[in-house]
Amino acid sequence: GETAVLECRVKSQSTPEILWYRDDKPIKPDGQHVVVETLDDGKLKLTIHSATKEDVGTYKCVAVAKGGKAQTAAKLDLKHAVQQEEKVDTETAPVFVEELHEAQVQQGETAVLECRVKSQSTPEILWYRDDKPIKPDGQHVVVETLDDGKLKLTIHSATKEDVGTYKCVAVAKGGKAQTAAKLDLKHAVQQEEKMDTETAPIFVEELNEAQVQQGDTAVLECRVESQSTPEILWFCDDKPIKPDGKHVVVETLDNGKLKLTINSATKEDV
Repeated sequence: GETAVLECRVKSQSTPEILWYRDDKPIKPDGQHVVVETLDDGKLKLTIHSATKEDVGTYKCVAVAKGGKAQTAAKLDLKHAVQQEEKVDTETAPVFVEELHEAQVQQGETAVLECRVKSQSTPEILWYRDDKPIKPDGQHVVVETLDDGKLKLTIHSATKEDVGTYKCVAVAKGGKAQTAAKLDLKHAVQQEEKMDTETAPIFVEELNEAQVQQGDTAVLECRVESQSTPEILWFCDDKPIKPDGKHVVVETLDNGKLKLTINSATKEDV
């Protein structure tokens, strides 16, 4: 769009014929877009108004006289084209200056994954969960590209289906970069840790042998310690006892105390 001017100076004993060429093709000046001038003291001038990419090329000026001919040549380029080519050649891949970090949220809470990318040109941003493309719906899953290269993925009302490894990929002309982190549900992690570290219950007070008269009440007691509330089962000669609340009564008392009471004991209870 700018004006291009090509100038040279010729010295000749006679007045030479001046010919101009672009890429070895004769130039036909129209007096508007392309203007040629022969000025004082042998100065030759070619002016191109509102230059476009069609005007790019090698320009040659030929002076022809009786004694022979002489020529000079030079190349005309568009600035933006050269700069763009240099930019493509020198552009580097994007860089994540802030990586994704692992996150844990309660089921039903909002999970937010953030990172920051630096790139010479505007990169294309892609999000993945377990290497599968994420399709944001604007409600449950929202992705945002904010100021200063900040990238944000928000998951509303997170569920176990949202658990996985999340990856953010930035793709530009100079290459690509990626960052990844895992999203977990807190309760799931804590439950797993609890199961991994919990030990078996321990009887800190054992059952003792007992003898009673027929028809008397028999009481068997023990005490158990457990990290979680245990299920209590009673057996007689390896057969499950089914308490009826009258003849046979079982109780779980404070501080882990367990009690089996047999009212009006008979030989069938032995």
